[in-house]
Amino acid sequence: MNSVDKDTVSGLFYLDMTPILGGEKDKLEFDCKISPDACKALGRLDFPDVAFPGDFHLFGTVVSFEGYMEADITFSLPYVAECARCLEKCEDVFTVHIRKPVADTKGKNKIIDEDTDDYLLIRDSKLPLGDIAVLEAELDFPTKHLCKEDCKGLCPKCGKNLNLGDCDCRKKDIDPRLEKLKAMKAMFSED
Repeated sequence: MNSVDKDTVSGLFYLDMTPILGGEKDKLEFDCKISPDACKALGRLDFPDVAFPGDFHLFGTVVSFEGYMEADITFSLPYVAECARCLEKCEDVFTVHIRKPVADTKGKNKIIDEDTDDYLLIRDSKLPLGDIAVLEAELDFPTKHLCKEDCKGLCPKCGKNLNLGDCDCRKKDIDPRLEKLKAMKAMFSED
């Protein structure tokens, strides 16, 4: 397992890429935890109605294939949110998996265009693992959460949680604009 440096200002993590860039190793593994407070202090992962009860888990590898480098990163975020249908508390783990080529901004394999999302960029011999994972999580984090796939939600009339059982409300409401047609049907069926 290789050393992952924690930036004292941001609280996020950077992987020292010197062993790969210097040719000493062809694979670096990492495994670390990121505090949700560190992300929120930077204004990152600040979703209103979502709580993050535990540390985020960041792990993976960076492999060099004789000049070509690839990162395989997994970032897991446990969270608590309100179900969009029944308003009950739901707990889940959101996982982001990133697999991208890695490029250096200096050296013999220097990338020409630094304004690309096609590569993860090494700056000053460090790969900003925390920034990469948090950015991907912000982009992919779900906007609606469900306690379960088949959540029945709330009754629109009485507000009862239909996952706990049916309510006594009338199931079929007639559109008030069609109420006259129901009266006409009743009038003609009496004849």
